[in-house]
Amino acid sequence: MPPMTDLPVLSLNSPVRDLPEAVTRRVITWAADYVGSVPAAQLPAALQRVSRFAPKKRAHAGSGLIVSALDQDAAFRSAVAQWVHSHRDSTGGDSTGRDSKPDPVYEAAAAYLLKLPVWVDWAWQVVAFENTALRAEIEQLRAESAKLKTDSVHREKPLSQASPSEDQLAEHQKLRTRLREQGVALKSLRDQVHHLQEQKANSTNGLQSELTSSQQQVFALQEKLKAVQLRAERLQAHSDQQAAVQTAGLGAAHRRIELLLDSIAEAATGLRRELNISAGGLDPADHVASALPVTLRPSARTVDASVLASWLTLPQAHLIVDGYNVSKTGYPTMTLEGQRDRVVRELAALAARTRAEMTVVFDGAAVVAPQTRGRGVRVLFSPAGVTADEIISRLVAAEPQGRVVVVATADKEILGAVSAKGARTSPPLALLALMGSQPR
Repeated sequence: MPPMTDLPVLSLNSPVRDLPEAVTRRVITWAADYVGSVPAAQLPAALQRVSRFAPKKRAHAGSGLIVSALDQDAAFRSAVAQWVHSHRDSTGGDSTGRDSKPDPVYEAAAAYLLKLPVWVDWAWQVVAFENTALRAEIEQLRAESAKLKTDSVHREKPLSQASPSEDQLAEHQKLRTRLREQGVALKSLRDQVHHLQEQKANSTNGLQSELTSSQQQVFALQEKLKAVQLRAERLQAHSDQQAAVQTAGLGAAHRRIELLLDSIAEAATGLRRELNISAGGLDPADHVASALPVTLRPSARTVDASVLASWLTLPQAHLIVDGYNVSKTGYPTMTLEGQRDRVVRELAALAARTRAEMTVVFDGAAVVAPQTRGRGVRVLFSPAGVTADEIISRLVAAEPQGRVVVVATADKEILGAVSAKGARTSPPLALLALMGSQPR
């Protein structure tokens, strides 16, 4: 085993080359295996060429580039650590047996890649293991040296013995050299153990100091939190008190206003009674309006069935229909009796939909058949010597001003007469469309 030089101070950011030799070899081997197991596109640019090396050559020939990537590329280092964890069985990390013990080299290398502080403890165990192995080798060399000396004594000749041969001298010199080298290596390992122990103690002291400082900070923050909570509780109590005072004051103010309004209302009532002022009568504007001449509102006319439907849904609307004028437009091929029945049935359905008052007027001087009746429809026949036009004019004139009255006819004389009285008008085609009937 070659002698080792002074051990650098180890930390989470120590370069790979500063690790114990066995740990360094293990980290480089893992990184080389990872480089060969993933696509080159997922590797740093400097390692893409290394991924094409033969597996046995990759760890040796590409060690320089691998070490640089581990030291400088945190993402690559993390990827290697994850790969090692996922390949724990094949990388020597399976120690689940009952009597098996963790491999210090594996644990130190894995903890180093993951940047766990415990890696320094495992590194110390690696150095201690190497120290034990070196001591055993030194003891073996000492035993071999003692045996050679014993053999030399047994081979000595009597007083006339010859001087040791050159081969024996060379063998002794070789043993002395190896003993000196092992002594130097043992001293180096002892120094390393001493450094690790000091570093461990310093790390422990540093962690203890940080823990103490953190605990002090937590205690200070807890005290501040308690003070803030106490202040918040005081502010809340003060706010509740102010709200209660404001509520009480507002209630008192409202009561004073209520008493004042009651006093004013009672005073006004007494004054009205004293002055004998009674309610009712016309407003001033009504007096002015009553002195003006009565004018009829301009009548409206529509040929749109939807507008007609909106008129009939107005409150207390009254539809007056010029019977034969509508029936002959809609059903010219039917008999007069069939026309009457058809119009009355359609108007009854329309009355049920719109709730408007329905009146249909037929010329009845020559009618000898029974009069047609419809639910919700008033059916009128003009007497002898009177036309349906006159009956329609009388019906419109009898209605009060302001009521919605609609006359369905195409007779120009009736249109002129009822429009002058304020009735709205609509042609038979619009009424037939609203009732769902088509002219035949």
